[in-house]
Amino acid sequence: MRIIFTLVLFAWSFTAHAQLKGGPCEGCEAVFEYGNKKLKAADTLPDYNLPGPKLKMTGIIYQHDGRTPAAGVILYIYHTNQAGLYVANTNETGWGKRHGTLRAWIKTGPDGRYTFYTLKPGTYPSRSEPAHIHATVLEPNGNYYYIEEWHFKGDPLLVKLRDRKLYGGEGVLNIQNGAVTRNIILGLNVPDYGIDTAHSFIYWKGTKLGGTGSHEGSLKISSGYMAPGGSFRIPLSTLQITDVPAHEPIPRANLTRHLKEEFEATQYPYITFTISAMTKTHVSGRLTVMQTTRPVTIPYRKTSGGYEAIFNLSRKAWGIGKKAGWLEDKLVDDSIRFRISLIDR
Repeated sequence: MRIIFTLVLFAWSFTAHAQLKGGPCEGCEAVFEYGNKKLKAADTLPDYNLPGPKLKMTGIIYQHDGRTPAAGVILYIYHTNQAGLYVANTNETGWGKRHGTLRAWIKTGPDGRYTFYTLKPGTYPSRSEPAHIHATVLEPNGNYYYIEEWHFKGDPLLVKLRDRKLYGGEGVLNIQNGAVTRNIILGLNVPDYGIDTAHSFIYWKGTKLGGTGSHEGSLKISSGYMAPGGSFRIPLSTLQITDVPAHEPIPRANLTRHLKEEFEATQYPYITFTISAMTKTHVSGRLTVMQTTRPVTIPYRKTSGGYEAIFNLSRKAWGIGKKAGWLEDKLVDDSIRFRISLIDR
């Protein structure tokens, strides 16, 4: 009786401190439904010995730096049977009634590795989506969230995928010799997880006439994650002018409107940056401003609370202000200087 009470108290303590990340998630609570099962780094789903294409799912779960293996992470998966249905036994409880019997949990060890043995799921009878496997992550600190489903290259229904968020990393994978390998980065691209957007800023400065005149201001970041595969979104609606006094609202408003027009903010409301690689001193990726995307490498330094970086952006290279007249093109200097201050959550 004491053992049962202890298990119940432990489960209550864990869920009481749990925090759902990434927005609403129907059924993510199922990650807690492993009961008193002692979780290991590998598990076999009930369908594995049934007829069908066998599938080994494996990989490493990394900390948010994308390099350090994450221990103590629970990964929950579920999927349809070969007929494309979620079929539950009569004794299923909780989310098992919806997710069916083909579900399992693992818990990573010090090396961050996980493995599931199952069958490749069938496609919904309606063929509305490609075959997929759902997954939810539960971190030791109580953060839990869904990640991008497993999908499989060569599936003709992949063309129906829309609005992919890539939580945790890329999920469209190639099956080789009955196995599919996917490494997962904790919190990658998950909203309200990465940097502290309330306290992270971009400070900009533009000059004219060879630096004899200037204007400066700031931008906010709506989402961002500092790791390979992570991305940043910078809404131009947050553009502020800081060198025109607040008691001069009309000049300030006119300049703000003019700068947003130069970035064509109505048509292209965000600047985005997607990271492809990182070293200890530089981050590389693809920067998109308006309709132009170019590879860039930006030097940065790690601070006690986050990251700092400084880089210059060429107006001409990204087509900023291309609709301005020839006089402005002559007067305004090409380089815009950005100083970025990122604060970790």
